[in-house]
This record gives sequence, C-alpha cells and structure tokens, in this order.
Amino acid sequence: MDTVCKDLGPDCVTLTQLELTGLYQEEADAFLTANADMCAVRLIYAPVRSVTAETVTGYLDTVKQLLDRFPNFVAGFDLVGQEDIGRPLIDFVPQLQVAAAARPDLRLAGIGLSRAISLSPT
Repeated sequence: MDTVCKDLGPDCVTLTQLELTGLYQEEADAFLTANADMCAVRLIYAPVRSVTAETVTGYLDTVKQLLDRFPNFVAGFDLVGQEDIGRPLIDFVPQLQVAAAARPDLRLAGIGLSRAISLSPT
C-alpha cells in the first residue's frame, strides 16, 4: 500500500509514506513532550514480505527517502510476515545488497544491513 487514508470520511485524503511518517513523527514528538521521562521514539519501516523482488526494491527506495527526510526518527527497515509460509529474507538478498551499497547507514531491524547480508548464505 503506497497511500493511507487520513480521514475515513467521504472526503478521504490519501497520504504518501513520507506524509504518513511525518504524522507519526509529529505524534511521537507530542508524546515525548508530554512524557519527559521517555527518551526517544523511533520508527522501523516494515512493509509485508509476501511481495515480488521489484516491490521490495520500491520499499528500499522508500526507506532511503524516509532516512533522508527523517534521519533522527526512522531507525531502519524490516519485512513483516512469517518466513516459513511466505518468502524468506534470502529471496531478497540481491535487492538488499544494492541498498546496503547505496546506504551503509541503512539498518535491517536493528542490525546493519551489510552485516545482515554477510550473515546470509551465499
């Protein structure tokens, strides 16, 4: 899904992932202001994994844009879904290698993408 409806009423306005992430950051900032004992809120861009390799390439392009626009809010990237009934992460290693070469700072759900790829069997 590339867009999300901001208001479910008849005048639905759709938001891009960049716009939606901006809203998430606004809410996170408001939460942190109201809860001074909290130290941070970060977002992991995590679309579904049961897609084609071309779609994953699009996801990686999106996360690069998110990192450029929200460098202190977006923490990384992951693919959501059961590996045993869907597509395993190894199916997307070529796309992940290209992304890791272009963005060494890109994190795959908490680990550096380059490290994640190096852990994958070749």
